[in-house]
Amino acid sequence: MAVRITDSFDFPTNMALFLDFDGTLAGFKDDPDTVKLMPQESALILNLANHLSGALALISGRDLRDLSKRVPNSLWRLGNHGLYSAAPYEDPPTSFTQFPTELKAKLEANLSHLNGIWFEDKGPVLAIHHRAKPESGPEISSCVEAEIKAYPLHIMQLGHNVIEIKPADANKGAALTRQMRNPAFANRIPVMIGDDTTDEDAFRAAETFGGFGIKMAHQEMKQSETAARFYIETIQDLYGLLGTLL
Repeated sequence: MAVRITDSFDFPTNMALFLDFDGTLAGFKDDPDTVKLMPQESALILNLANHLSGALALISGRDLRDLSKRVPNSLWRLGNHGLYSAAPYEDPPTSFTQFPTELKAKLEANLSHLNGIWFEDKGPVLAIHHRAKPESGPEISSCVEAEIKAYPLHIMQLGHNVIEIKPADANKGAALTRQMRNPAFANRIPVMIGDDTTDEDAFRAAETFGGFGIKMAHQEMKQSETAARFYIETIQDLYGLLGTLL
């Protein structure tokens, strides 16, 4: 069971830091397009990246192009659950692999009777948001499970009021592992901080390098199973904790 972090928590001195975006660095909103970092939050993350000699990466399920609009481009950015990445000051790719058109059309048709849900096209990933209609989650997941049987290269991922269909190799754990081969990250101890089921693979990957995960324990998640070794309760607490590193 994950242990709650206290004010006296000690990070590894030779750390590589991986940070999720939504629900970790920035709070959830009904419209994901309105989510952004505050100037003081961006400044703290930039100072941390400098303090760690560049061994800091944001790793998100957001489309890399979208993520790059919301965070400083001087940071490593890993988007689309790690399928695509951009080095500091590097622009995201201009073209991505696209989600299967026929599968998207079937899902839209089968779920058209559900008011309050919406589809987000994230290149190779399709997200179905149901924050405005949370009770529709089971029906959406059943529909997705039925339709993706014909698409063996895709899997379903459940998140906070969102259901995503993504390529099977879109995995934050694999992304963390690849990033640890980068010279700026190699021979460091990875710490992954995230809040959702999509971050669990990265928590486990960090352990294989001698590191660990820290989970954002939103109230309903405190008793859930997690591969993270530690947890912290609020985004405000997280920024306070990260500030102790400087």
